[in-house]
Amino acid sequence: MRSSYLLVATAALFLPATDALTAAGSTCRVSFVRPLCPPLRSAGGDDDFWSDYVPTERPAPVENGDGRGYAGGDEWGGDRPRRDGGSRHDYVRDTSADVSAVDAGAVDALLSERLQYRKRGDFDAADDLRDRLQSEHAVSVNDRKKTWGTGSPYSNDGRSHSRGRGARRPHRDFGPNGHDYASAPAAGPFSSALSEAEVHAALAERLVAKLRRDFTVADRIQFELAGAGVFMDDRNKLWRADGVPFNEAGAGDRPQSDRNRPITQSRHSGELPEGADRSAVERLVAERDGYKKAGEYRAADAARDELLDTYGVVVDDRIREWSVGGSFGKHEDLKRATSAAIKNRSYARAASSGDLPPSVDVAAVQARIDARTAAKASRDFERADAIRAELAEEHDITLNDEIKMWSVGGDFGDDDPVKKRNAWTRRGGGNLSSDEVGAVEGLIAQRNKVKRDRNFSAADALRDRLRDDYNVRLDDRSREWRGGSGGHAH
Repeated sequence: MRSSYLLVATAALFLPATDALTAAGSTCRVSFVRPLCPPLRSAGGDDDFWSDYVPTERPAPVENGDGRGYAGGDEWGGDRPRRDGGSRHDYVRDTSADVSAVDAGAVDALLSERLQYRKRGDFDAADDLRDRLQSEHAVSVNDRKKTWGTGSPYSNDGRSHSRGRGARRPHRDFGPNGHDYASAPAAGPFSSALSEAEVHAALAERLVAKLRRDFTVADRIQFELAGAGVFMDDRNKLWRADGVPFNEAGAGDRPQSDRNRPITQSRHSGELPEGADRSAVERLVAERDGYKKAGEYRAADAARDELLDTYGVVVDDRIREWSVGGSFGKHEDLKRATSAAIKNRSYARAASSGDLPPSVDVAAVQARIDARTAAKASRDFERADAIRAELAEEHDITLNDEIKMWSVGGDFGDDDPVKKRNAWTRRGGGNLSSDEVGAVEGLIAQRNKVKRDRNFSAADALRDRLRDDYNVRLDDRSREWRGGSGGHAH
């Protein structure tokens, strides 16, 4: 029940008063109280969304109630970079659409600060500054082309959308479901508490919100769906409702955590209750951390419960932060909602799993897996390990605790987080032979391993070897490698 409460508390930060998340037992179910929007209609309908959608008419960013026009804590609190007015970015102005006067110094300062946040992975803060650029200076940014522009014809893709007086945007038919997302081919059976019709309605509503640039509503819907075990892959326009999130290359990488670093208040935290003693909260947070390090988990759980029940404080050990209300920013909150949704469901059978013999009852296998989950929850790890060993020996079943899936034969397909973490993509040309490509991929896999072992000097040596022997350049951020000259050129 505690995990359900945390998920509800986190998601509630993003829900208006007319929406609700209800918890029943240990299962979170989304309740759409207000009616969802109907599917988008194609040209000729009585209520065609595209008839009044003008992408160049950008609404002002949604206010957070304090008049600053963006969400977050203190305007320059926490670890925000210093704004010194210097230009520390590589964006250039695109004047092809508009040359209106603009405060270039202020724009440069905001672009520089936004770039620092993007490099550090703080995309919430970067989005805040993007909205400020638009609301305060009518500036839009094209991150792909590294350009910025002004004027209503300039859109985020850097192209002019002027069509002349009276011109209308071409209509687009999103089909009977009102959205253009397809069911993921690798998804398992539909297992969401929502009906399939409710999922389609929510996807359509989220699409409308994104097209209108109402990202607050779009994010809220994404949280609701994640809490119901429905996940989206925006890049490939896919959705799945089997309770298994999509994997992205590098998405499963854990940050380098310093267990000795103090746990500090998140800049996305709410205010402590009136009269609450901040020093008491910080003392409880530190005590809980000490209990966990000492293996005194009952005492740690008691401190956690006191923090939540008395002060509304949630602690995220992974990022070493605490927050009143449980918000740690959009990206972290979505990770937490996804994790809670996975925690509250049973292990799912992988779509790429092998077949069990006809004489083996699948329901009986699932019951044994559920019994192992119960043993782990009660800290009977000896029993849990015994069940895992029995399933492996009797049926060649592999259990993946990270994604809560099981597979006969151990194949988890594209859902395998290890496969995604180790996956690298070749880009560009080069004249490497097939044997040399294999050698390069082997060196990259070897470098991945030593990096996981935190042997960074060995990782650097392998990177240099790839560069010197094969003229290969690595991009750790995108997990891509480029170039390549055959014959071991030096």
